[in-house]
Amino acid sequence: MPEDFDAEETAAAPAGPEGLPPGSGTAPVGLRVALLAGVSSALAALVVFGLSLGWHPRLGTGGESDNYVGIAEDLLRGHVPYDAFHPYTFPLLVAAVAVVLPSAFVAGKLVSALAFGALVFAIQMLLRRYVPAWLAFTAALAIAVGPGMWLEGMRVATDMFGAALVVGAYGLVLGLPSSGRRVPGEPVVSGGSGWRLVAIGICVGLATTSRFNLGMHVPLLLLATFVHTRRLGAALRVALGCGLAMVPHLAVRFAAFGKLFGNDNWKNVVLKYEFDRDMAALRQHDDEELVAMMREGWPEWVVQGLGDFGGWLLESLPRLQLDKESASTPLVGVVLGLLIAGVLVLTLRRWRDGSPWLLIAGLGQAAFVNVMFYPEPRILLVTTVLVATVAIAGLAVLSSRFGHWLALGLVAVIGVQHLVGIPASWRRFELGHGDEEVAAARKILAEHGPLQQIACTYPFLEREVECAGTSIIMSLGMGQENRAADLWRRLDLVREKRPVSWFVLGSGTGYELHRLARSAELPPGWTRERSDEEIVVLHRASERGLALAVEPTSWAEGELVLRLTMPATTAADPVWVGVELRGPGGANHRLQTPAATDAWELRLQRGALAPGRWLAIPTTLASDRKIDQGAPVEFVVE
Repeated sequence: MPEDFDAEETAAAPAGPEGLPPGSGTAPVGLRVALLAGVSSALAALVVFGLSLGWHPRLGTGGESDNYVGIAEDLLRGHVPYDAFHPYTFPLLVAAVAVVLPSAFVAGKLVSALAFGALVFAIQMLLRRYVPAWLAFTAALAIAVGPGMWLEGMRVATDMFGAALVVGAYGLVLGLPSSGRRVPGEPVVSGGSGWRLVAIGICVGLATTSRFNLGMHVPLLLLATFVHTRRLGAALRVALGCGLAMVPHLAVRFAAFGKLFGNDNWKNVVLKYEFDRDMAALRQHDDEELVAMMREGWPEWVVQGLGDFGGWLLESLPRLQLDKESASTPLVGVVLGLLIAGVLVLTLRRWRDGSPWLLIAGLGQAAFVNVMFYPEPRILLVTTVLVATVAIAGLAVLSSRFGHWLALGLVAVIGVQHLVGIPASWRRFELGHGDEEVAAARKILAEHGPLQQIACTYPFLEREVECAGTSIIMSLGMGQENRAADLWRRLDLVREKRPVSWFVLGSGTGYELHRLARSAELPPGWTRERSDEEIVVLHRASERGLALAVEPTSWAEGELVLRLTMPATTAADPVWVGVELRGPGGANHRLQTPAATDAWELRLQRGALAPGRWLAIPTTLASDRKIDQGAPVEFVVE
């Protein structure tokens, strides 16, 4: 625990500097207050973990699409998957916790929930430097009830984990003893700061090797430490802690691949400006082509990104992690005005005690992300928390008489805005779990057998169903005006890699694809098996033109004849031709037909199949291992 938490609070709070209200300075935080903040934060983490266990049944979209659970599961099996976009510290931690828990998924939930609690604690500790304990707690609660906060605490992703570490690091910097000119009324803190310096480095090192874009805080924290303490040795200790924290990630990477460094996140800037976030289109170009695009376009991209940053400050920042559909427009305007006022006040009146570093860190993160990628709320969690904290603190120190009430007003508006946005955010959170997509895929397999290959907009279908193969349908670009032709090109791109015959497109996991699939004119060979507001199911007929005739369709005596025809085709010659039979009680038979040139025939004797309804599906296996199936035919065994 930081040494400035060790001293008990005195009954009379020290007078604030320059006539500010008592308790509004950078006074040390008492042990009792720290313990109460810790208990409340732990309870918040427990609530989020409980909600996660009850209402977070499977991996969803958002940060979980980065598949940290899958990486952790691979690590537990002793395999290190190559991933140049996502570092290994977070999945290493999840894998370690999973050793004593039922699964890596549950372990990831626990780690994220604890990170949520740590972030709530860090917010309270930061605010306690400027406002009374009751106001710090109330403000932390108003920020924490935002769905962009506690929903991220339920996801197994690095966003909450990294944000807690970074915000905690800046809080530790503000607690360092200052070697500069002391603010009148500011208590002197001295000695014993060595561990704190190393802790700052460990926090930012762990954050960087959990989410690469948080590495931008490494130079900021080094500079903040040096400026605040006027000691080069202090900055070097931070660097030492940072290096130590990076060892697990670097060690795993070197042991598995023979090199310490590798980061493909530079491709994100090309993905944004050249491909409108269409990852499938980007992957059709090699690294040399992407580098050439970046060299040619970077000056224009930087200008455009800074323009995006300006628009984000006015439109998105005051929504505080809420999207347009969830936020209340009148409240957004009020929040924007109060944020600006609070930020200006704290920057102008408290620039000597290190407080502006919070604003520099928050806005620096936002500018970096806007230039390099898309400003998704989860990626800018650090910015949201730091700017809200600075604004609340600024209003509190504005006036000795009314400051706390002004700050409480901003806290109330933030709380109301968050409460209003919860229903819509919760609905999107549920849609991101792919419940309808998984149910549709299971229905396909129940009706047509496990040999089907299914492509889906839900990225984790392979974890939910057992079949011949699954594929992910990657989203279309965000900035372009997509048309039906883009849909069919995307589906054809999937079929180039696997012989997928079924496509499940959900509105919650692939909105644009789902929208186009509902109204698009179907090319030859395609049928729309289901189309509603939640799901579209498309089927692509057999490339070989497989057809099956069953005689008789009601079999009571004699032979059952199954005759398969396959017109001439350019597809690879089949090495296996037959019929899959699915019947009552889960019965499943795969029968190969005798060799033929244009027609394949099976004759079954009475008693070969149990009574009941059966489904016969013509099936071929090509030399390249691709499976092709025709339309199923139903018959009854009397």
